Amino acid sequence: MVEQITNELVTSKKTESLDEIREFVKSVTRFTGFSGRERRLISLAVETAATGIILNAREQHIKGELSVKIAADETRLRVEINDSGDVVPFGSPAEIGIGELINRLPSHSLGIFLIRRIMHEVEYEYKKGFISKLTMIRFRM
Repeated sequence: MVEQITNELVTSKKTESLDEIREFVKSVTRFTGFSGRERRLISLAVETAATGIILNAREQHIKGELSVKIAADETRLRVEINDSGDVVPFGSPAEIGIGELINRLPSHSLGIFLIRRIMHEVEYEYKKGFISKLTMIRFRM
């Protein structure tokens, strides 16, 4: 039986934070009961999402913090990535021109494709000025 695990990492929205995020995910998932392969896939999904958020923040000159919360129990692992600061949703047509949006899609759409292949549920919540949260869930099979 896997006991309930909940951990959180708060870090800056800088590419240097990706190593810290990767190590955090590895250390927390070690105790979740998922296989080594599943843990590596979960780590890849979280790192891919964090990379997209960090690169978007850098492109938009947005500072702030990134919070990565991991909760696991007997049935699933849930990862929430919260983007604090002056948040702008990635690829928001209201913020950029349609031509730029089209040019951006190929490089970033692979990340979302990969995340959706690894995680069983992926949800994004955005409320301007309040929240930018990505939630990813992987069920135990």
